Amino acid sequence: MIFKVSDNQYGRSHPSDSGAFCFINLRQVLNEKQLHTLRTCYGANPRPDALMKEQLVEMTGLSPRVIRVWFQNKRCKDKKRSILMKQMQQQQEKVRVPFSYNYLFADNTMLFVTILL
Repeated sequence: MIFKVSDNQYGRSHPSDSGAFCFINLRQVLNEKQLHTLRTCYGANPRPDALMKEQLVEMTGLSPRVIRVWFQNKRCKDKKRSILMKQMQQQQEKVRVPFSYNYLFADNTMLFVTILL
């Protein structure tokens, strides 16, 4: 497993400004094989059952929590994209002029739309 900042899997404590110790949550970076596996499974079923999640844990080597949070985040991103597309379609109906629109999502995918009337 690869972590962006890491002393161990569970984070590290360090002195805060007040002198007390605090806990840092670490963000795990997924490799391409893990991402491919998760995306493929998501394409087939965005809401996997417990058995499928357990299989993903074994196939990817990720924790059940990472699997669960990845699916939650992906569903949220897809919902936001859907809402954005709906808003753009409504704008098109109101404005009635050609325009282009680019939107870069957090997962580095880009939505490019050109509407010609």
